[in-house]
Amino acid sequence: MKITDMRIESYRWPKPTPQSNGKHTYTHDGRNFVFIDTDEGITGVGLIGGLHTSDSISKAIFEHYKESVIGEDPFCNEKIWDDLWEPKISGRRGMTTRVISGIDIALWDIKGKAANQPVYRLLGGYTKKVPVYIAGGYYEEGKGLKELQEEMLTSVGMGANAVKMKIGAVSINEDVERVKAVREAIGPNV
Repeated sequence: MKITDMRIESYRWPKPTPQSNGKHTYTHDGRNFVFIDTDEGITGVGLIGGLHTSDSISKAIFEHYKESVIGEDPFCNEKIWDDLWEPKISGRRGMTTRVISGIDIALWDIKGKAANQPVYRLLGGYTKKVPVYIAGGYYEEGKGLKELQEEMLTSVGMGANAVKMKIGAVSINEDVERVKAVREAIGPNV
């Protein structure tokens, strides 16, 4: 099996209300999906995560990597990783790593589809349940302690074993009150 083509599709949409963490305010959200086609008609799909801003950087990195991936065997994802990984040139984190990750996810998707197996099984999965945390607690206009508590309770109600909330955009005393309010709402075991 050989990789015949790769493409990226970008989606961007406005958030219902702007959200802030301790450093940035986000007015839009977005996702980039990687599609890798093979000569056997299998298409793998991967997600480039963490995109809140312009996708032009991830698209440029993706295009840079594209010619290195086309023609390769999708089952050789370790080799492809090694070919793409240039830590001394592009760094060890950030958008470069996210793009490589999206490509790798798509390669694993191809493997799973070819084997007619879920990827977790190919990775040696032994459980059908995975602990999950939900990130939230962003600062939003009009969001008080009550709304923050409700948000975190909703996350726990959806099955989250843990929640993560943002701090740092207000005074330390205000953040302490926010954390206390969430702990009071979700209890000591989450």
